[in-house]
Amino acid sequence: MNGPSPRLVTTRTMTTATAALPISAGDDRHILWVPALLIALFASLTLFPRIAGSTELSAVFADITAILAALYGIVVTLVLSGRRTPRFSVLLRPSHYVQAMVHSSIFIYWGWYWHPVYEEFVLIVSQIVFVYVLEALIAWLRGKDWQLGFGAFPIIFSTNLFLWFKDDWYAWQFVMVAVGVLGKQFVTWRRDGRPAHIFNPSALSLFIASTILIFTRHTGVSWGNDIANTLNYPEHIYLWIFLVGLIVQHLFGVTLVTVSAAISLLLLGAVWYAATGVYFFFTSDIPIAVFLGMHLLVTDPATSPRTDVGKVIFGALYGASVMALFWLLDVTNVPPFYDKLLPVPFLNLSVRMLDRVARGHPLASLSEWLVGYAPKQRNAAYMGVWMAVFAGLLSTHHLGAMHPGRSFAFWEQACKRGLRNGCRNLHDLTDAECLNGQPLACAKMAVMYRDGTGVEANERRAYRYILRACSLGYKEACDRIDQFIPPPDISLFPGKG
Repeated sequence: MNGPSPRLVTTRTMTTATAALPISAGDDRHILWVPALLIALFASLTLFPRIAGSTELSAVFADITAILAALYGIVVTLVLSGRRTPRFSVLLRPSHYVQAMVHSSIFIYWGWYWHPVYEEFVLIVSQIVFVYVLEALIAWLRGKDWQLGFGAFPIIFSTNLFLWFKDDWYAWQFVMVAVGVLGKQFVTWRRDGRPAHIFNPSALSLFIASTILIFTRHTGVSWGNDIANTLNYPEHIYLWIFLVGLIVQHLFGVTLVTVSAAISLLLLGAVWYAATGVYFFFTSDIPIAVFLGMHLLVTDPATSPRTDVGKVIFGALYGASVMALFWLLDVTNVPPFYDKLLPVPFLNLSVRMLDRVARGHPLASLSEWLVGYAPKQRNAAYMGVWMAVFAGLLSTHHLGAMHPGRSFAFWEQACKRGLRNGCRNLHDLTDAECLNGQPLACAKMAVMYRDGTGVEANERRAYRYILRACSLGYKEACDRIDQFIPPPDISLFPGKG
């Protein structure tokens, strides 16, 4: 496959943090070998124990390899017949590789405390390879350049920070990723005179997958709920996300989105507490997965507003939407972890309108008058505000392990007083602690089910909990086992029954 050598077609000077580094492009047919090698790499990943040890995953990888190979065959046929030219360009955007590094740091920190994250590493790599191949083949089928850069990394990392499928459903992980890639390629509009994709690719795929899981009642085929819960495992995870988030905010000027989302959540949470006497989000004023979302999901500079006032409205709407969806999902008995995923595409659709409104709003020039006319100066001031807000939240225990909502005593009182969800939250908090190996929590669950305190009395579950407390070394629980009625079939671990 001979052809003209790669040639430099254009060069750009980076003027802002979001601009691309110099771009080179060419139409050498030798570039056709790159997707072929990537397909071979994808297939070779099945040799890793994580995939080889799973019949379901092995079958999925065989099917995806066959699909990619078939698409590649079509492209090669078109190239050889002269109907397509395999062009490529190199486009290195700081917003891609910086976000990739930030996401990676969170995976590493989180995985240290929850090891299934590390076990997913080879699957995450497979998705990145899949996206590179898919983008190349789609671009050439459309007669466009294959843009080589780091664009696949934030798509895959951001998606996997919120949702991945279990092994026997893992084919849908690749479908979900493909939706994000196709949305970026085909669902576009013009912003400020330039073509741009409308939706954050990972947010679009997460929205569609979440919607399907909700309406088919198949949440259990994913790890979404476990991801949202285990993000709490690392010590100081709020601080870590805050610190790496500052990098993104400094380089891409998205601080106002995050700070306005936080303030929106805090204000609405305060109103809720004043009206009900309990915390809206149970154990934190801002749940960790929502905190992650308002730093690294809703702040994509390509799909968020560019005006300061637009960013404020955008972030505030995200905070309000998350709370509204959490309440709606909760009352309809749908796992509420979808709350931070569902509103983003709708907000992406609003960005042109928000910027248009903001440019004509009297407040549009307020930030410039306060800080100066340079965007970097304004953003530095906003970062200072966010640092002060975050420091206040930590010092007053509105975030993290010291939050009053993580206290048994708080929810015991709320349950006794009949406050909204007081007994349910007491049950969920105590049950989670029991499953994490806290024997006292297991003993409390046993009494709760024996006496019917806030739950329907269940002698079977009560006995299982007291037996688990004893097995964990709680002597008092062992001494009190005779106060509980044993069912004929008993397991050390409490379950439904």
